Amino acid sequence: MKNFLSRAAAIIGASLLAGSILTTPAMAASTADAPTSSTAAYAASPIELSGFFVEQEESNFEEITKNLTEEELTLLESGEPAVVHQEVGTAEITKVEKASNVQTYALLPASNCSGSVNACLYGGGTPYVDYGFVGIGTQTGSWNHRVSYGSQNRSMRACDSSVCYSKVGPKVKVKLSGPTTMKSVTVY
Repeated sequence: MKNFLSRAAAIIGASLLAGSILTTPAMAASTADAPTSSTAAYAASPIELSGFFVEQEESNFEEITKNLTEEELTLLESGEPAVVHQEVGTAEITKVEKASNVQTYALLPASNCSGSVNACLYGGGTPYVDYGFVGIGTQTGSWNHRVSYGSQNRSMRACDSSVCYSKVGPKVKVKLSGPTTMKSVTVY
């Protein structure tokens, strides 16, 4: 038993030592040799990277739908196939149209919007391909020159660097007023 405890203590001690050597080499380095120039390159730590992630506010539904007719609001909330026109930068919904057949596919990125994707970010033509997403959850990235987004069988939302656009239900495609770079897609 004593032998077993001695071996266990040795293994734990070696594991802790190896873990501290492998995970904190920068902490062990001398700061006397560290560059002091303002142009010196430092390795980014997780704390330093936190400044790159900006929390985006959800658009106020009443504010972004204030110019819609009662008929457009009813269609938007009905779950029926629809095409929603939305302003880039403000997320204001400018028009909602009934659609007989919305080909929207929309959380793993897929190579395109065909097949069994749940949500899609549509590009503005060649060379901007469509990006499909499979599953549920949030995917972040940078998809430039997106002109519309939509979903086939789930609710979804897309966000660019300045605003999160409307959460839309299944079979709804949103056409934006111009191209934008999307930064996240959420499929519910």
